[in-house]
Amino acid sequence: MKSVLITGCSSGIGLCLAQGLRHEGYQVFATARNIKDVDQLKQQGFDAFVLDLSSSQSINMRLWASRSIRGYFSSSVRRTISNQCIWLA
Repeated sequence: MKSVLITGCSSGIGLCLAQGLRHEGYQVFATARNIKDVDQLKQQGFDAFVLDLSSSQSINMRLWASRSIRGYFSSSVRRTISNQCIWLA
């Protein structure tokens, strides 16, 4: 299964991308800055977690947790989409 990590999924373009790619068969890891938005994403069926790209501490904590729990970021996620730009791995 193809996997993608999308930042800024609480609303707008990020949420639309997450819904569209999930519909196309991707495993979507949806992120938002606050827990309330993450809870709403989880209720919609996404693998969701808090990630604040303006905080290096948030980024580092998320990367460590992700590697230790599932290892997705080192092996499965091939695309990361940010509302500001797109990185292809």
